[in-house]
Amino acid sequence: RATVIKADQKGGLWLGTHAKGLLHFWPQSGQLVSFEHDPARPASIPSNNIESLWLDQTGNLWIGHVGSGLSQLITRNANFEILPIPSTKSGDPVILNTQCVLEDSGGNLWIGTWRNGVYRYHPDLGESTIFRNQPGNPQSLASDMIWDILEDRHGLIWLATHKGLQRFDPKNETFRTYGEESGLRHLAIRSLLEDHTGKLWIGSFGGLHWLDSQGDTIQFLHSFSEQSNLIITEIFEDSQKDIWVSAHGQGIYHLDFETDNWTHFQKKGRGFKELSANIVRKVVEDTEGRIWLGTEGGGLNLFLPNPNDFDSSGFRHWRPYNSKLPDENIYNLSVDQQNRLWLSTDMGLFSFHPKTNEIKPYMLPGKIRGLNVKTRSGKNGTFFAGNAQYIYRFFPDSIKQNTYIPPIFITEFQINGRPVPIQGTFGDSLQQ
Repeated sequence: RATVIKADQKGGLWLGTHAKGLLHFWPQSGQLVSFEHDPARPASIPSNNIESLWLDQTGNLWIGHVGSGLSQLITRNANFEILPIPSTKSGDPVILNTQCVLEDSGGNLWIGTWRNGVYRYHPDLGESTIFRNQPGNPQSLASDMIWDILEDRHGLIWLATHKGLQRFDPKNETFRTYGEESGLRHLAIRSLLEDHTGKLWIGSFGGLHWLDSQGDTIQFLHSFSEQSNLIITEIFEDSQKDIWVSAHGQGIYHLDFETDNWTHFQKKGRGFKELSANIVRKVVEDTEGRIWLGTEGGGLNLFLPNPNDFDSSGFRHWRPYNSKLPDENIYNLSVDQQNRLWLSTDMGLFSFHPKTNEIKPYMLPGKIRGLNVKTRSGKNGTFFAGNAQYIYRFFPDSIKQNTYIPPIFITEFQINGRPVPIQGTFGDSLQQ
């Protein structure tokens, strides 16, 4: 039950409860976000029992807890924002079971979901449109299961669906579907990449394909691997025009642009320089040209190339047993202009600075466990993170650490549970 309610300047309502923590409710959209105590997250609120709330002149929220003191939630200049996605124009409720997020060049967010189609949402306008499969209508979405979304250099939107590849033209709001008749060996598409030539790389549940820059012919890549039915979960092109391809449970494949040779890296045993896990969820390149891999079950990996013998190249690992990284599962990676890595994990969001090895946790509103949504960096340095329920937007280069150290005032002193009068002036020591 709610014990206290406060309205903020943005039209939201803050509700303090007993046992359920803090709630933030937007009456217009009906979206409800909860803040709860989590023993695994030191930055979470200290207690779920809230007795009082107070909004100060700057818009920050002060929270009085039963038996756990006072805490403060920075709201006005919050570093992380939950996007309050409203209902669609047709009145359909937004049911987020998010799989992937893309911000296009027009500022629209494309939100691919699991079995709920794809949403196009413009945060500034507050407008949302839903696209779903309509049985018998070949012009509709091919499947309501969306694995990846990409915008190409021409502004066309590509959707990796469970029943084929689709291209959406924003100008005329039409879909074109690519299926078996177009050359796909497997209709379930998992990952997408547009390379420097405009060629579209298509990762499916049955291997790797190409679509030429004219968008007409799909080819299956026979020379990629001797194994068949590889599930391609991630495709990345680095600054050297090399291609990195992650195959679920099979590690990662590297295509050298100059030699056109493939090299396969995987975890085979407990080798010190081996890949730490065979499920690679994300590949990024930092500002110094180094390749980083986020793995499931093996933490963070840094690729260590051997220029003289590429096959003997290896990896350096950051895992809970040898670093302050608290989680083995890294679902998403991003690199900001300060060369910090942002890691989405089961334990929440963390930043990692390679030069100092510093790892910092960041408190996000809501129940943030399981940040497993596939995201791409947005415009103007915007980053996204998310799980099935929430989508977070933040600007890493604008995040400022709070360096203010508040003064401490002693209002009461106890010995063995009994109040003792404090005598003397500031600077005097306490003597029994």
